[in-house]
Amino acid sequence: MWTNFCDLALAGGPSHRGTLLEPVASEEVKANQDAYERVVAEIERGLRLVTGLPTVRSENLGWVGLQCTDEEMVLWLLRAIVVENVCVRREGTVLLLPAGPAFRLEQEIKNVITVVAKTHHYWTEHCRS
Repeated sequence: MWTNFCDLALAGGPSHRGTLLEPVASEEVKANQDAYERVVAEIERGLRLVTGLPTVRSENLGWVGLQCTDEEMVLWLLRAIVVENVCVRREGTVLLLPAGPAFRLEQEIKNVITVVAKTHHYWTEHCRS
């Protein structure tokens, strides 16, 4: 039934979040730009720490980008993150994750960074080889 560790890890437990974590509307970001910049900076810092990959500022408000190494990686991470109840999309090899000015460190920010840490670990340590 299970072809490898990653199949088991991805299907073997509950999602990281009970409800879907989504990006906010650009109007909400524009209404509180300072808070949004702090949230984005913290998510970017966390993403770089847990993956070692560069972050990319999205032109679309409400999204934080993570530069993946190739299309295979970005697609794999995207599929793995979706099942964790975190909204995600991509532009080329950039994985885009949600952000909003009201995101809290111990809640939404932690959720985004944790789900990327978990799925990136599966990718780098188990699936890629």
